[in-house]
Amino acid sequence: MIDNDTLLDIYKLKDVIRYNCRKHLKDESVAEHSFYVALMAMMICDEKKITDAKIIKDSIVKSLLHDMPEIELNDITYNVKEKMNLRPMLKSYEDAYYKKHFPKYAELMCDDSDGVVNTVMKLADTMSVKQFCLNEIEIGNRDRDIAEIYGESFTRTAKLELHLDELLSGHSMSSAIMKHSD
Repeated sequence: MIDNDTLLDIYKLKDVIRYNCRKHLKDESVAEHSFYVALMAMMICDEKKITDAKIIKDSIVKSLLHDMPEIELNDITYNVKEKMNLRPMLKSYEDAYYKKHFPKYAELMCDDSDGVVNTVMKLADTMSVKQFCLNEIEIGNRDRDIAEIYGESFTRTAKLELHLDELLSGHSMSSAIMKHSD
């Protein structure tokens, strides 16, 4: 089954705190975040009436595993990744991490194509950001950073949802064409 070293290693996600460089009132661990992203991915698939079992499974798996490398890297916030152009370096490290620790899912996790699964995961991830900020505001956090991140999450969510709708309308068309040609 799963050995003790692996059990202890993945348990570290509960101690990796998100938004560790931002003023926040309530900690959220990467483990909590990953759960919410997976749950939201499932809910997005339901809301968008996605019935393809592989897309649903891959969206949930990708959402659960998307931040696993943070066991070793810690949480690096979105703005830092953007400002310091860290994405290419992180991508290389993360791909190697998945190949080593999750070889069965490495192809899925290393794939950053512009498809339905990745868009569902990104949308769910962004909605989790929105959820965190909304909770912070609800419990009294008046910090400008949190308000700004909350506002940006609306823009990112809207763009991703529109993109997902476009992909799904194209996906439906190609599925219908493929069924019709059989």
